[in-house]
Amino acid sequence: MANMIFVEGGEYKPPFADGKKEVLDLEVCKYPTTQKMWQEVMEYNPSQFKGDNKPVEMVSWWRALEFCNKLSEKYGLQPTYDLSNSSNGILMINQLNGKAVYPDEADFGKKQKDLDYQQKLSGNGLQEEDKKGLMMDHFTFFMLEVMI
Repeated sequence: MANMIFVEGGEYKPPFADGKKEVLDLEVCKYPTTQKMWQEVMEYNPSQFKGDNKPVEMVSWWRALEFCNKLSEKYGLQPTYDLSNSSNGILMINQLNGKAVYPDEADFGKKQKDLDYQQKLSGNGLQEEDKKGLMMDHFTFFMLEVMI
């Protein structure tokens, strides 16, 4: 994806958790999500002040999560957010092992450790889809934090 910048991983304290979380290195877009980007992914434009290169606005938190999931799918990646219970205000985070957990239980750093362990057990390198999944997990998580 064009216009991406590298962000070094580390620890941070998200507003929904008591403790710090480890985040791996990731790439993020250096610009806000434009109306053109939103339109390409979501197939509608909720913005009041129209313009392809203007930032998208009038977006709820749940719609931002949906955008992140659809962006993942557009690039052939697994969505990070389980929105199946969003009508009840419940968000779950899809883990690489297929399990969905609450945000305060999600451990993005642990995913890498689990994959490293699986790699050692299998004797094979990480599958390309696992690498992409890790990248997109962190990309969408960070993107969500920036969008809101």
